[in-house]
Amino acid sequence: MNSSHRMTEAQQIAQTAGIVVGAASCCEQVTEERINAVAVKLRELVAETADDDTDADLANEQFSAALEMGKTAVESGRIAPERAEVALETSWKRNSGPRPTVRRRVQPGELATTRFCLTLFL
Repeated sequence: MNSSHRMTEAQQIAQTAGIVVGAASCCEQVTEERINAVAVKLRELVAETADDDTDADLANEQFSAALEMGKTAVESGRIAPERAEVALETSWKRNSGPRPTVRRRVQPGELATTRFCLTLFL
């Protein structure tokens, strides 16, 4: 987390996306190939959203930690794997389009969509 202990937008997206991907990885209907494809796209989104390289690195760490949080949430029964699959599919559809080759700021609706995906199963 940054020095002010406030998560940046990239870190918030990374945390939400990591939980979604981690939880969905526990669903029997979701293949490892699909998990990996979505994880790559969401990591790209996080990198594009980051304010700078330090923010990108911190957000990437947040994503990795959140993957484990998502798995743990399913194992403990706090998240149903089937709902995680729905959230993963929503994230995939939202983020599978062509990506620009230059960095850009994520639009407010993109962050809201990612947050909505998490609320589908929390």
